[in-house]
Amino acid sequence: MSDNKYTLSITESPSRFQNLEKMEVADLIQNINREDAKVHEAVKKALPQIEKLIVRIVERMKKGGRVFYLGAGTSGRLGVLDASELPPTFGVPDTLVIGLIAGGDIALRNAVEDAEDDQNGLAGTQQT
Repeated sequence: MSDNKYTLSITESPSRFQNLEKMEVADLIQNINREDAKVHEAVKKALPQIEKLIVRIVERMKKGGRVFYLGAGTSGRLGVLDASELPPTFGVPDTLVIGLIAGGDIALRNAVEDAEDDQNGLAGTQQT
């Protein structure tokens, strides 16, 4: 996070769950379950848009296009993991889906704080 108090981080936001460590276990897992349930409804509502996106991606991939997963922190790690599992699982070339994480490959195993907010760009990444 920046030292400038007027700079807003793109990944930090207020949460109703600032004190998870103080919750009783039952309250904690009920809250997790309640939040998880919201995901299913949100995906259900977005299915028509997801279908359109998939159709357009497939059209482009058939013409030589690629998919890039870009992320920071956990989302970046999961994108890189998913991209790396596609070749052995589906027999596609490893150049078809590319996973990139803020902070570069070192960020796969080590936290690289504020990499997603780095104004200098792609430090630690390689040319694709």
